Amino acid sequence: MISGGPPLNVTGGLYQMGMIMSKFAIGKRLTVMDGFRPGFFSLQVKSIGFYKTVPAEETNAVVATATTTTPETLSKSEVTKKRPLLLKLLFPILGALFSEKANRRKSAVKLLQQKRGLSRLGVINYGIKLRTTRDGLLLGLAKTGAITLGDTIRTVFKKMVQLLVFKPLSMLSRAKTNKKMMTTTTTKNTQEQNIKPTAAQA
Repeated sequence: MISGGPPLNVTGGLYQMGMIMSKFAIGKRLTVMDGFRPGFFSLQVKSIGFYKTVPAEETNAVVATATTTTPETLSKSEVTKKRPLLLKLLFPILGALFSEKANRRKSAVKLLQQKRGLSRLGVINYGIKLRTTRDGLLLGLAKTGAITLGDTIRTVFKKMVQLLVFKPLSMLSRAKTNKKMMTTTTTKNTQEQNIKPTAAQA
């Protein structure tokens, strides 16, 4: 609930209600919840009610005549099962290549390079120092090595996609444009050549 907010307007009907778990506690001041982890969550709801100052007889009459229809909801596993086979194969790959963690890590690397002037090797050494201090030498080295390998694979894959997919498409589009321009120029020259003899005869 929003403190001091306007009352809920349901004059046009209320057909759907969604819930989202935020890492911020809503209040006069936004505070971050400890231990928040992004992802799916489940919530057992016993009842949902709306309250209005109406006579008890009217409320009982509405409840007695109301029909309850429970919408069909799908769990995470059911959503995964209903995906086409191609998406089932592509989702894990795309999730690994374009995950939120990878994007945040890329932004952090860019900040370290721009703000602190670290090279790529300097960023890796910085990560090793942080992880070995927190997790120990062996585990810190293993985590940094796995992250570096994953980032390298992502970079190589993106470059391959650019070279094998986007660049050929760009070259094909450019060739079509050049062909269209050449055709237009040839037609224009032909028309000019047909006009010159007529002007000379006149």
